[in-house]
Amino acid sequence: MPMPIITIEDFRKAVKAEYEIVKEGEYSNHFNPPSPANLRKLCLKKFRSITNKDDLDTFFLFFGFEFDGAKKNLFKDNGHKFKPVGAFFKGETINPTDETVYFAAILVDFQPRPFNKFKKSGEIEEKDHFERSNDLGQSNAQKKSQDSKDQDSFRDLEKEKNKIEAIKSKLFRLFLIIKERCSKQITQRFKKTVVGVLIVLFLGFIISYYTFPKRECMTWVKDHYEKHSVSSEGYCDNYYDPRYFNLKKIKVCDTTTFFKNGKPVVFYSKSGNSIECFNQFAPHPENPTQYLKPITQYMIAEYVSNKPCK
Repeated sequence: MPMPIITIEDFRKAVKAEYEIVKEGEYSNHFNPPSPANLRKLCLKKFRSITNKDDLDTFFLFFGFEFDGAKKNLFKDNGHKFKPVGAFFKGETINPTDETVYFAAILVDFQPRPFNKFKKSGEIEEKDHFERSNDLGQSNAQKKSQDSKDQDSFRDLEKEKNKIEAIKSKLFRLFLIIKERCSKQITQRFKKTVVGVLIVLFLGFIISYYTFPKRECMTWVKDHYEKHSVSSEGYCDNYYDPRYFNLKKIKVCDTTTFFKNGKPVVFYSKSGNSIECFNQFAPHPENPTQYLKPITQYMIAEYVSNKPCK
């Protein structure tokens, strides 16, 4: 299966999702609402400490001049530039420009950025999943396709089950017909023949029943998946998926390694005032419609810092 292409649309969705998180955090006063004035103040605050060349290049591409914190009037004269960024954060813009998305990523401190690094990181992550499981991590469209295949497989199993039930019904009717027609006048030899035919038919049914393929399933138990098989009469909540089978819930603390080579190796799901952490990207094991998110420095600072290991 070919690896999916990481697009600017994926980057846009990731930046927008990061905004939904950070708008309640340290800079909430700048994001509520994301007005041009509030975003201009946040821009000045952030870029005074930014030395990253990519971010400075994005600033120049967005405004048309290099950042200079002393020239505040330039920002006032270009305050309209922040309007599309605010509209993007509020979901009012369907197709924001790439420059708008790149600049928005800086304001919410989305990592990895810019888009070329995000794309490279995503491709490496997808490649790792592909090598481990001979299949790439799914995009939403691929997940729907996989779900459709699983549904088709389940329907096939249902059809085979119905066939078996039909065979059993026919055998039983045949047995009743033969029993009704048999009488005391039938010779012992004929009785033995009838019994032999029924035995052969019954054995054929048993063989056909147990030769139907079995599907493997996986069930989430506490903090990991366990694999088991299910016959055509069984039902499977989650079909075995080698991409996600090694998913495990992990405990984190202030000494946990969250990044390797600049890439997150811990993924999380937020619930109330706490987060659950896992060892890989996957759908949430108890809520498959939600996907786990890569850990960020903000989430570490908010929920993990100063949390000693037990």
